[in-house]
Amino acid sequence: GSKVMSDYITLDNALLAKGDAWKYEKETRLLYYENSDIAETRRSGNYISLNGFGIKSIYFGYRISEKDKKDVMEACKGKHVDLFQVRFDHADLTKLVADRIPT
Repeated sequence: GSKVMSDYITLDNALLAKGDAWKYEKETRLLYYENSDIAETRRSGNYISLNGFGIKSIYFGYRISEKDKKDVMEACKGKHVDLFQVRFDHADLTKLVADRIPT
């Protein structure tokens, strides 16, 4: 039988699922959300250990505050991490585009 494709995807599938066709990318995803600013996260000691987990790139969401973005960029200086800013495609608002941020 044929499979029915949907125009919708659940949030958990959008962030966590990955089709077998993309296995060659050897991508690891780290998602972290704290409902406070970075300064509050630092004060609370609410960190994730990244020992043994080399970050190669970071994609900033389109709603990130300039302060948080600046803090992350500062922390990445000299660490060879590629930074990208996500935005809506002006030609097609149903698509997202990631622009590389020069470091």
